[in-house]
Amino acid sequence: MIGLASRAQVDVLQQENGVLRAANRVLQAENEQLRVANAALTEHVAGLVTLGDNLKRQLAELRSRLATNSRNSSKPPSSDGPGTPPRKPRQPSGRQRGGQQGHAGHARSLAPKEDVTRFEHVKPPACERCGTVLAGEDSDPKRHQVIDIPKVPLIIIEYLLHQLCCPQCGHWTRAKVPVGVGPSTFGPRVHALVGVLVGRFRQGKRGVQALLEIVYGLDVSVGAISKMERRLSAALETPVAEVRAVIQAAEVVQNDETSWRQRKNRAWLWLAATGQVVGFWIDPRRGSAVAKRILGEAFDGVLCVDRWGAYTWVKKRAWCWAHLLRDFEAMAERHGSPWHGGRLAKLAREILAIWRRWHTGEIDRATMEAEIAPLKKRMVQLLEWTAAGAPGPKARGIARSLLKDQDAMWRWLTDPRVPPTNNLAERLLRYAVIWRKLSYGTDSLAGSQYVERLLTAVGSLQLQGRDPYEYLTTLMQAHTARQPLPSLLPQPSEV
Repeated sequence: MIGLASRAQVDVLQQENGVLRAANRVLQAENEQLRVANAALTEHVAGLVTLGDNLKRQLAELRSRLATNSRNSSKPPSSDGPGTPPRKPRQPSGRQRGGQQGHAGHARSLAPKEDVTRFEHVKPPACERCGTVLAGEDSDPKRHQVIDIPKVPLIIIEYLLHQLCCPQCGHWTRAKVPVGVGPSTFGPRVHALVGVLVGRFRQGKRGVQALLEIVYGLDVSVGAISKMERRLSAALETPVAEVRAVIQAAEVVQNDETSWRQRKNRAWLWLAATGQVVGFWIDPRRGSAVAKRILGEAFDGVLCVDRWGAYTWVKKRAWCWAHLLRDFEAMAERHGSPWHGGRLAKLAREILAIWRRWHTGEIDRATMEAEIAPLKKRMVQLLEWTAAGAPGPKARGIARSLLKDQDAMWRWLTDPRVPPTNNLAERLLRYAVIWRKLSYGTDSLAGSQYVERLLTAVGSLQLQGRDPYEYLTTLMQAHTARQPLPSLLPQPSEV
């Protein structure tokens, strides 16, 4: 009986064991399913976290774009929207508007009598009090001048090229146009005026055409204007090459670039300027290869620029403090570091104000350097704090970059030849920017070449105080006569 009972118990236990094993297999299968589901959920959560991080970055970028304006970026003031915070108002000076007490007037002085075209004597016919007829002469009449512009007649010269027969051999010989007379219907002054209207007054071909018709009664087609532009471009090739060579050898150069349109594609208009000449280049690229072509790979001068990476190969750079001020404003308004950026911007303004006092002659250079010395120390300290602890990563990156190249940041303080900003380049580039907005760029490589050369010529002449109209006239006369071309470089009396 005991054996039978034990076998029955074993059978029961075996049955229970089988049931348990089956249940275990079910649990293992369920566990595996849960593991797969958990892995899928983990992957999904990781994707959501990544998505959240991306959305945060995008939101930060959009907020940064929304806060971008002309004060904290390179955008022009005309691009500022209605939501842009107003600039801080200037403190009222307490003076009335208009001319101040003791201020010298700027009324037009009378032209000398030898320059007067004609005199009109105007005498009162009768006494304004009693009506008696008046006669006689006033030894010192009151002078009143009216300046007007005469109707300008066109000068049309017709060359009658005779053909004569040789009495000796019977050969007929046709006279050639005199030396200096080109094949074009239009003379040097018409070419020069077309160049000045475009290069100085931002007129398009239609505008030039209309002005010539209205003022001179000259009927000229758009195609003829294009041909005149090509002749001007050819004549300017050598003088412009001289300017570019001078820039490459200059001790101090200011560079800048702005967007351009060439053949309806994006390009860049580059500029390099000294105090007396300026050169322009149009190129589809914005990299260091273009900068090396403009300045020459052996350039050894000081280059005043913003912190664009195309110039890092230049050994002696000088950062523009107007751009640094925008960077500091961007730290405060766009890069999430208002405490650090605000203090850096305030300190930069104080430093520039001291330089301005030296520039206007209020203080000497030794005083300027002494006043800036503690501010410079404070600026470096603030940059170190920003690099180490500013909340915004971009603000930390800008600070580290400036600390890494402090020579470029303070070169204007150690070298009197170097200005603290590249304002000269910015001013010279502004004209081209307005022209681009009016003309939408250039449609051909030849057109871009014309723009480069004409802007180089007119800009250089303006820096030297020379008349671009007279220069272009002389240039076309010499070019047509195959004589030495006038230079765009400063003349000995101007140096």
